Formats: sequence, structure tokens, C-alpha cells
Amino acid sequence: MVSIKLLAAKKIVKLKVSQSSKISGRGIAVFFEIEPDSQLKWCQYSVMIERPDGVSFKAIGTVEFARKVPPGEVQALCFSNLDESDMPAGSYITILGAIDGKHTTNA
Repeated sequence: MVSIKLLAAKKIVKLKVSQSSKISGRGIAVFFEIEPDSQLKWCQYSVMIERPDGVSFKAIGTVEFARKVPPGEVQALCFSNLDESDMPAGSYITILGAIDGKHTTNA
């Protein structure tokens, strides 16, 4: 899971990864340390990922519901071109911005 930090001055959303799970044929779902309370819209986001080993890179993630035991269905970021090893627990995801015109059907 990922914790959300809203940095007041810049309104930056920063999430801490608690775990990621492979989705067969679709990439990975990343879970947050603390649930985002529906603060993320249902769309694609440009994000910056900072791993615990110091490696940083940009990626595109889509907000979706994913099953996690417990508590059941939760909001997650899904990445079609990443593997679990790309985003280990303890990584941080900073939301850089929504990608225009890329809203999901759950919007």
C-alpha cells in the first residue's frame, strides 16, 4: 500500500508502496500504505518512481480497483510495462499529473 502526502504548497501527491502484485498479461498493480480516500481520479497519470536503492524513473500508471487480501477491492495504480522488481516495497510514487484524454471507464 502507499501513503499519500499532500504537500500544501505544491499540492503534490506522494505515495509509499507497501506491495505490488503481478497481473497476468497486464503488468503490476501497486498497493498503497494508506488508502487514498478516493483522492485519485480514474485516469492515467504520469508519475515519478523513487526506489529504496536510489534509482528514479518516470512511468505511466492507471488508477483501477484491484483485489487485495485483506481488505478486498481497493484503489491501486496499475503499470502495464513494469514488473514487481521495478517497484519494491518502500518505493515512493509522486503523481506528476493526469494525462489529458486518458480517463478510464470508471471516471
